[in-house]
Amino acid sequence: MPEAPIGALAADAERLAKGWLVAVIEQRPLAEAAGILAGEWAADGPRVCEALVRSLGSDQALEGLRRPGFAGLETLDALRAVVWSALRAAWAGAQPDQVWDLGERLGVAIEVLRGPEALLWPGALERAIAAAPVAEGGLALVIAELVDADRVFAVEPADEYAAVLGRFREAVRAAAGSQRLVVDDGEARVCVIAGGADRAQALALGARIGEAVRGATGWRGAPLTGAVGVAMLGEDGDDAAALIAAAEEAMFAAAAAGIEITRGAGPEPGVD
Repeated sequence: MPEAPIGALAADAERLAKGWLVAVIEQRPLAEAAGILAGEWAADGPRVCEALVRSLGSDQALEGLRRPGFAGLETLDALRAVVWSALRAAWAGAQPDQVWDLGERLGVAIEVLRGPEALLWPGALERAIAAAPVAEGGLALVIAELVDADRVFAVEPADEYAAVLGRFREAVRAAAGSQRLVVDDGEARVCVIAGGADRAQALALGARIGEAVRGATGWRGAPLTGAVGVAMLGEDGDDAAALIAAAEEAMFAAAAAGIEITRGAGPEPGVD
């Protein structure tokens, strides 16, 4: 059984960094291109790409990963897509289980690269729960996931995959509004912490998110689809883990039913 071409790709880090840079520039407005090119990509881009590739075959290298200061969180989606495309092209003889394992490992490595911001989740939810008793109103967790993200990742080049994810996230953030705390939880999932919201308001927020995702620029002529789950503090769970589990259950139920959002386990709005 052939082994993953870790060494060969690590030695080709400069080409990977160029592909990463091109993918990021294609996501941004033309006016931002000069600023991106003037950054630290030339010096640090190849180093980051080499470290990422080597982390796929070494736990020690994985533990040593650090997010580069010149790259925002959104650029890491483009990096993952570029590295994955290169791996698939260089490892044509891989077995399906090998491809799956390597994809999982790459996902873990990207999450490590996300750095301190990634610690916002679920820490941000835990802090919001701790503050909830002294805040007015309730607290809701709304989780939105891009349906078919894995299929987009499997068939699209790096720049298009990153662009689709960017449109999804932008739609969720726009629907959530500036007053809500929005946290990325992995590549294709976004969590909204809605303090002061009751169930009816949380469900309305979830519906707006679903509509916003559907109204974003689609993929291959079809609209984007988001599955949305809502959970209420107290009604669906009393701590972060229980709240996340309840929101995920509602989200998975929506996806299985082919709809955007389910009501969750709590009472009907207006019912004591």
